[in-house]
Amino acid sequence: MSVFSGCSKDDGGAESETSYLERNLWIKETMEVMYFWNRQIPKVDYTKQTDSKQYFNSLLYKDDRFSYITDDYDGLLSDLQGASTLSMGYDYTAYYISSGSQKVMMVVNYVYPDSPADRAGLKRGHIITAINNTELTASNFYELYSGTSYSVQLARMEDRHLSASGTSISMTAATIDPNPVVYSTVIATGQKKIGYLAYVSFVSGTNSKFLLELDRVFNSFKAEGITDLVIDLRYNPGGDTDAATRLASEIVPAAHNRDVFTYYEFNDIVSDYYKNNPDMFETLFMKLSSNINATGVYFLTTGNTASASELVIVGLRPYMDVVQIGEPTYGKCYGMTLFEQEGGNWGLLPIIFRYTNADGYTDFVDGLQPDFEVEDAFCVDELLNSEFIYCYPLGDTRDPMLEKAVEHITGIPASTKTTTKAVSKATRQHPPLPAAATLKSNLWIVP
Repeated sequence: MSVFSGCSKDDGGAESETSYLERNLWIKETMEVMYFWNRQIPKVDYTKQTDSKQYFNSLLYKDDRFSYITDDYDGLLSDLQGASTLSMGYDYTAYYISSGSQKVMMVVNYVYPDSPADRAGLKRGHIITAINNTELTASNFYELYSGTSYSVQLARMEDRHLSASGTSISMTAATIDPNPVVYSTVIATGQKKIGYLAYVSFVSGTNSKFLLELDRVFNSFKAEGITDLVIDLRYNPGGDTDAATRLASEIVPAAHNRDVFTYYEFNDIVSDYYKNNPDMFETLFMKLSSNINATGVYFLTTGNTASASELVIVGLRPYMDVVQIGEPTYGKCYGMTLFEQEGGNWGLLPIIFRYTNADGYTDFVDGLQPDFEVEDAFCVDELLNSEFIYCYPLGDTRDPMLEKAVEHITGIPASTKTTTKAVSKATRQHPPLPAAATLKSNLWIVP
C-alpha cells in the first residue's frame, strides 16, 4: 500500500495533455484507500473531469468541510510544518463594517514579536480599514493583506461609528519564524502564581524548535512555582499532533504521563493495514522533565479554537480539572494526512481519522461548550476611545476572558469590570476567506 508512504517528486517538464487523467486516478486511488468515509465516495468517472480540484470535491462526504487539494504541495507542507516564511507577522479577524455593506475592517488579534508588524508599531486591537489607501472590501481585503510591502490605515470608534484616525503604518514583509508562543508570563495575585501562555498554532518547527520552546516556557513556570495555569487558545486553529501531544504532556498530572492521550479511528482498509501496529491507534502522553504536574488548567476559547486545540482540551479532561472560558470552539474531531502526487507538486489533505479521548468522547460537531461564557467580541484599542470591549494586550488581567479565569482561581471578583457593550450581529458577520487561508483548522499527522 504505497499510499501510506511519502512519494518522490519530479518537477521536470510542462504538464502533458493526459496529466489530469493521471492526477485524477491518483486522487481516486488515494481517497478509496485512505479517506475516512471511503465507503461513501460517490461513483464519479475520473476521466470525464479535466479540473482535478472539482473532481476531488465531487468525491467528498456530505458533512466533510475540511478535506483539501492543492497544486502547491511544497508551500502547504512548509506552512503546516511552521517553516520560516515571508510575512508581515500579524493575525487579524475581518468583519463587515455594517449590515448589507461590502466594506470590511480587519481587527488585529496578535502580532508576532520582532516581526515587521511589531517593529512598525502595529498592536493587538488596531482597526485596519484601508491598505495602501485602498478601502477594504470583501473582494479585496485578503489580497491586499497578502502583499509584501504596504501601509495600513487605521480607524477608531467614536460614538459607535468608525472614523479615520489619521494614523498610517508602513511595513515590508520579512522572513520570520512563526513561533506559536506569542506571549507567556506569570501573574502574581494574592497567594496565587498563575502561569499564562498565549499559544496560536500547533507546529513543531524546523528541528522541533517550537517544541523545545514549549519546554522552555514550562520549565520557567516550574522555576517560578506557579500554582495555576491558563492556556489562551482563542486564536489557535490547530496543527500537528506532535505539538498537541507535547503541550498536553507539559500539563497532565505526572502520574498519567504514559497514559492514553487520544485514540484514532480509521476506515476498515487502514485499520486492517495497521492491525499489527497498535501504536497507530493511540497516542500516549510523553514523560517530560518540563511537566508541571498540574491538577487543573483553564483554557480560553473562541470559534477560532479548532482541531488540535480541541484535542488538547478533551484529551486532558479524563485526568484533571479542565475549565473552559470564552466562546464555543469550532467543532472538529477529525484529522488529516498530507499526500503528494509523484512527479508533480499536487497535494491531498483528506480526512483519514476521527479521534476520541481516553473516555471515548468525540463527535462534538457544535464545538466544545465553555463552562463560563465570555465574549471575545469586537476588540479595539482602548487608546482609540472605543465604546466596545477593550482589546487589552495578551496576558493583561483586564482582558474579559483572563479576568474571569483569575476570578475563578482566586475566588475574588475583579474590583473594576471592563466596560462592555454588545456588538450587533451584523457587525460580527465575517467576509469569506479563500480556502488556502483556513487550512490550519486542520489537525494532521505525517504519513
